[in-house]
Amino acid sequence: MISIEIKKMKITNMAIEKAVGMIAHAIAKSEIVVQGKSERLKNELYWRLNVRPNANETATDFWIEVIQKLLKESECLICVVGNCFYVADSFQEDNSVMLNQVYSNITITANGQNLILSRTFNSDEVIH
Repeated sequence: MISIEIKKMKITNMAIEKAVGMIAHAIAKSEIVVQGKSERLKNELYWRLNVRPNANETATDFWIEVIQKLLKESECLICVVGNCFYVADSFQEDNSVMLNQVYSNITITANGQNLILSRTFNSDEVIH
């Protein structure tokens, strides 16, 4: 009985992973439009969002990671370091109600290495 239930759970997890992957790939292949006052812009922000968010990832890989994290964990934090976007693996958020949220102890993975960012970020400096 236990082995049958374990197999059912594995099949269920595989189905969930497949669905998450399909949704993430569909969204990641969409173009993100940057709109100016009167026309669409193809500037640095457009390039970062659609082509190369950081030196280690393509935009498709980046957005797949973002969507998978959103669907699995119900939240995702994108940090802007310099002009590059990184997905936080872990972070701490303060419980302030009246002030901007402050994010600290942010861990990101870049070039296969885990890095802990030494600075804190306000809510207007991240995408959460």
